[in-house]
Amino acid sequence: MGCCASSDDDPQSNGMKVLMNHKGKRAKYAAARMYDGIDHLVTDFCKKVAAVEPRTPLQLVYRPGENHVEMDERGVGMFCFAEHGTMFLVIIDPHDGVKPPAGVTYERKLNLIAGAGEDTMIAFSVYSVPASSSSDLVVTFVVDALKKHLLSETDSFSAHGLLTSHHFRAAHRIPMPFDQQICIAASSRDFEYLSERFVDFRGKSPVLTSAFLVDRKDMAWSQNPGGVVLIGGESGSGKTWAMITNYFQMTDLTVYIRPTEVFATFDNEWGNDDVDKEERNKAFCSLLAAAVRVAIDRVCKPLNEKLKKLSDPQGFAVRVCLDEIGGNPIVTRACCANDSNKNLRNELGWADGVEIRLFGAGTGVGSVSNPGGSENKYYQLAMLDAPRGIGMYWEYRLNLWNSMTSGAAQNDPRLQPIVNLKESVKYLHGKWSGSPEERAEALRKRDEMLWEAFAKDTRVSKEKESKPINTNYATLGREDLVAEAIFSAIESDGTCVAVLHNPRLAALMVAQCKLEARRTCQDEVCAKTSGTNIRRRILLPVASKFRQKNGLQEVTADEAFQLLVESLRYTIFDGYKSANPDDVDYSANRLATRRGVLVDNTIFVEAAKFNEKEYVKVTLDDGHNALPQPEAAASPSQSVQTGQTSTPTYIACYRKDTGRYSISAAMVVVLSNLMSNAFEENFSNIGDVFERAVAKFLFITTQVFHGRPVHELLSFIIGPFAIVGARVLAAVGAKVVAFQSLVLRIGAKLNVGALPKQNVPAAAAAPTSAAQPTGEGDESGEGALYATKRAKAKAQFAKLWKSESRTCAWIEVSPSSLPSADIVLHIPGVITLAFQCKDTAPYLPKEIQKALLIMNPHESTELLPQKLHDLGAPVVPILYMTRAVHNLFFYAI
Repeated sequence: MGCCASSDDDPQSNGMKVLMNHKGKRAKYAAARMYDGIDHLVTDFCKKVAAVEPRTPLQLVYRPGENHVEMDERGVGMFCFAEHGTMFLVIIDPHDGVKPPAGVTYERKLNLIAGAGEDTMIAFSVYSVPASSSSDLVVTFVVDALKKHLLSETDSFSAHGLLTSHHFRAAHRIPMPFDQQICIAASSRDFEYLSERFVDFRGKSPVLTSAFLVDRKDMAWSQNPGGVVLIGGESGSGKTWAMITNYFQMTDLTVYIRPTEVFATFDNEWGNDDVDKEERNKAFCSLLAAAVRVAIDRVCKPLNEKLKKLSDPQGFAVRVCLDEIGGNPIVTRACCANDSNKNLRNELGWADGVEIRLFGAGTGVGSVSNPGGSENKYYQLAMLDAPRGIGMYWEYRLNLWNSMTSGAAQNDPRLQPIVNLKESVKYLHGKWSGSPEERAEALRKRDEMLWEAFAKDTRVSKEKESKPINTNYATLGREDLVAEAIFSAIESDGTCVAVLHNPRLAALMVAQCKLEARRTCQDEVCAKTSGTNIRRRILLPVASKFRQKNGLQEVTADEAFQLLVESLRYTIFDGYKSANPDDVDYSANRLATRRGVLVDNTIFVEAAKFNEKEYVKVTLDDGHNALPQPEAAASPSQSVQTGQTSTPTYIACYRKDTGRYSISAAMVVVLSNLMSNAFEENFSNIGDVFERAVAKFLFITTQVFHGRPVHELLSFIIGPFAIVGARVLAAVGAKVVAFQSLVLRIGAKLNVGALPKQNVPAAAAAPTSAAQPTGEGDESGEGALYATKRAKAKAQFAKLWKSESRTCAWIEVSPSSLPSADIVLHIPGVITLAFQCKDTAPYLPKEIQKALLIMNPHESTELLPQKLHDLGAPVVPILYMTRAVHNLFFYAI
């Protein structure tokens, strides 16, 4: 072994005597006392032992500078020391049957305190290794002894017992309420991916072992153990965790697998129509069984053998979860094939007492391109939608309140106001789904209780002036009150409320509120919030974090804008196909399966029940109706029980009142925030006063309707309650919305904002700029730059307001030279829309007429409406009112 000295002739060396003095001590302590920290012979040997099989169930761990090797959470497995050229090995027992190599001598037993909790007296065997022994042979002996020990120790455990023993990786056990747990087996890469997707709503970012997960007990479960459960929905809708947590009490072990590597080429190899389905299903089970073995071996190798020999009358339930299979329709079909559960168990060689349930989830599951179990007699599809998110948001919110007053002194004067506030939050929760009036009243009540609690906290803090101010901030409920103030701002903001309908976004919002409350208490004096800083401090970070956890991770600002525009087009226009059919990145299938921003609303209806007044048949790209064959028919909306004498034919279709595709309000908000950097000024920072909110709406809407008839754009802008003049329809005629670029300008300060970066081709119709007004003063000290930008803005202003500008459409907010309009949308040669935005009580009819007529050149020349007509396109004035019975009125000149 590379030693240069001979062994001591004394039958028991000094080193052995010292070792025996540590009898009954902790193994780590004994190891440390036997090592001086500088013997490279010892450290090199430990490194070799740990490097042999670092990823096997032994999970050997060596830390530099130490003289022992640990078996992961199971504690010390071996330590060593050297004396006069002889290596002494101390190996945990039992490891009977492993024969030492020639020259290695058994010395004696030694009892030490070891094990996972270092609280069990365990016997160790001591061996001496002379210098002449082969290092590699001795390393192999140690590893074999530790393997034998692992197997010997697990013989006394049942399959259920292994899950709670130190043989199962502690990091893979997720605690659940009532002292229950979810045991997850996964490869290292898959478990890392799963952990990264977890969002801790408490803002603490812990590992999964301290996660707070919710069992919703909803439709993502099948009462039939032989059925397959498929879960679809938009990105962040909670598919993965619903697959893992739903009715978790019915499962002993959860195996989590992603098809990224396991089924990387499966769809290409078995995707032809003429393949032998039985052979395909056998290949699927073979690949899946191998992945299951790898996952289980990583967390607890003895478990595989236990399941093969299982004789426990209570059985053993395994849930196999295939995640991210929305883009793998052939994998999905094979997963849902008849008897796939039974075939997988046979492939694994497990006993009949092992029950396997198969789950599959992913964006795009349930779409017509991946309909699911088209070859199974029964399966179940769950499409997760918006109500799930808002429900989970309130569950998170109320959970935070449960621990708020724990440990507080009952005579603390701040306690009762906080209790009152807690009750008002519960009341708001109860009224959240009520009428707008009920919710508004509950919001006001909560805010009253919040400010009362703040006032009481401030008075008590002032009475304790002897304490440092930082102590005041750490007092009962202060951070919670600040958090509640932030929640109050969020729950009163329409954009933020829209985000809460997505479960992942809801968790991220709650977590960000807690983080912001903590930062506010530490760094700021005032906790008052506003719409602008709520969106900057909460919404923008949430959108950024959301992107890192789904298919939007690599999306740029320009791509986010295109994703939003294309998704809205698919949603609004039935039968829409991308303007560039070669660009697969923006196809409906890619937006649904890869990006997760679009939801396919396809359902399957029995042919006998199909009604053309309610449903529209789904057609594939080749133009043929998507009618599954009888032998391939299945209904995603319900389980079809086995034993049927005949299988009905189903028609792929969608309801007329929902449309083929949809995009949630939450996803629109996320993409809108991600596209902010496409401009020189942050799109979200333009503000949300009425005029600017309308301007942003017009900016996106005009892009969406590019290439569409003008009357469609007008119908969408004015809404269903508008009064439309007859002359408008005649003015727009058959014109089409067409332009090469679109500019959004804030004109309150003579357009001294950022200038457009570039023109974008009409097919793309991407944004060019969004300008934010700046002050007249040179506060930044960059006078030359300010003057240059102002000169360019003036030139741009003059150019855009001339009828010769035929290629660039523009939206101007608060045009300084046209006080009669709050917003102007001009599409050269097509149409000019002049908006007045009134945030006021309902107008009387005469006031409505007056507000519209001031933009008529024949009625009010002093307000310069002639400038609009000089642009050379039909002019249509529009009045928007936020509090009118009819939300806007429409009048044509």
